[in-house]
Amino acid sequence: MQQEYSHYFSDSYIQARAKFRAAAQLRDLAPVKTYTNPCALAEDNTPLTTDVYWKGPRNARKVLLVTSALHGIEGFAGSAIQMKHIMDDEPLPPDTAVVYAHALNNYGFDRGLRTNEDNVDGNRNFLDWTKPAPADHPMTNRVQALLLPERWNWARTKYLQIVPLIIRHGMRGVQASLQQGTYSHPDGIFYGGDKATWTTNTVRDIIAHCAEHAEEMIHIDVHTGLGKRGKVEMILPAIDQAEEDRARAIWGNSVKSTRKDESASVTVSGSINFAYDNATRNKCRTTMLCAEFGTVGKLDVLRAMAQQNFLRVRGGTLAQHFEAAMRMREAFSPFDAKWQHNVVNTGTALLRQALRP
Repeated sequence: MQQEYSHYFSDSYIQARAKFRAAAQLRDLAPVKTYTNPCALAEDNTPLTTDVYWKGPRNARKVLLVTSALHGIEGFAGSAIQMKHIMDDEPLPPDTAVVYAHALNNYGFDRGLRTNEDNVDGNRNFLDWTKPAPADHPMTNRVQALLLPERWNWARTKYLQIVPLIIRHGMRGVQASLQQGTYSHPDGIFYGGDKATWTTNTVRDIIAHCAEHAEEMIHIDVHTGLGKRGKVEMILPAIDQAEEDRARAIWGNSVKSTRKDESASVTVSGSINFAYDNATRNKCRTTMLCAEFGTVGKLDVLRAMAQQNFLRVRGGTLAQHFEAAMRMREAFSPFDAKWQHNVVNTGTALLRQALRP
């Protein structure tokens, strides 16, 4: 009989934070730091926090970092995986530690958004902001305009505008025009910002803590939305072949490299793997994996994101906002028990593989 894992999922960020903290305290994990978001409060007027707990020796040679909610609403899955792994309380190999960083983009998690309070996509923001931002894809202006019309009519947008573009340029081309990220459309989707966000700086600080004594760091960042429903795609935003080889030694040949265009994801500007600076990479071996769990079809995910963004910019009725919120939950954290079981079961298995000696 399939074990029920739905209790690891939460109905809100507030509930997820409380359950995560309770699990960490029950298993006597060491609190590393609580980062309080200075930009906003939670919807219940309590502080928004990113909570970091440590299991194992603080001077461990090998450190596994597990992060959730870089894309806000996707945090329901990442939080559930983190809690299940904490509660399993399996013994660690010698000289090994696990660090759980809960709710990186706590604002988006709390509000049901992928983005932060400034509409910034956290996985497009890890750039050197002393240099010019990357250029947008040649089709970005056109596609962003289609997704933010004056009046919302998804059927018209989809069948008369998006589908013809896909026929002409391919799904991959249209996907790249959006998913690569934009730095010139602050009211669009996949907007990367114009400076480092609070979340970006927090992630870099967490990594610095983890790398202080480590010779090897493995980092699993949990995402949802792309791929077959309930299945994981192990996406490697690898810097070089050596990192790819390390990842395949851990998780096998099912991993998919964005560098080699193997993944459901296109190459992304300013993704979280760039949180690791050269000093960290030279000090210890780093291996980064984005664990992406599929939900609904690509165009359904796009509709949910575009509709929510349209209402954020143009406004709408309470009923329209509610409909958009439900579409976002289905696109990034479905309620059905089978999906939740697959996510938790597969996600914790990835963590166990990363911890093998």
